Amino acid sequence: MSAILVIEPRKILQHATAIALFPEHEARMVTAIPGAEELHNFAAVIVDAAVLRETSGLSAKALRAMELWKTPMVWIDGDPAQPPNRDKLVVVKRPVSRKAMREALALCLGQDSRPETAGVATNERNIVELVDIVEAGPAGRQIKGEKKKK
Repeated sequence: MSAILVIEPRKILQHATAIALFPEHEARMVTAIPGAEELHNFAAVIVDAAVLRETSGLSAKALRAMELWKTPMVWIDGDPAQPPNRDKLVVVKRPVSRKAMREALALCLGQDSRPETAGVATNERNIVELVDIVEAGPAGRQIKGEKKKK
């Protein structure tokens, strides 16, 4: 599990982002742009630039500071996007879906963008088909229309 810093001023969007990232990532929420020294414990930063711009939380000074950050960044913005000029940046346009958020973060971190499908392939032998359970029925009981096996 990697720690992700999410810069999001609105509580409802903080909760939505935390849910979208769970369980692969632990999200820490802040409402304003932090100093670069606060980024050392995070694998990536997600910045909701569109909301920051709406709430006057995205100044030219803050943009220049973010250009110097070394931490990989997912930049959520409207159309046209106005991201900082820097490396390790993935831009996502609003509205953002859970899938788009996860794929952008995986791309930003240099990971496979589909961890859940990779997990299915490795755990394939542990899958129990629901059909097997329904056809077998509870112990000793016969399912309607099924002939009792002797």
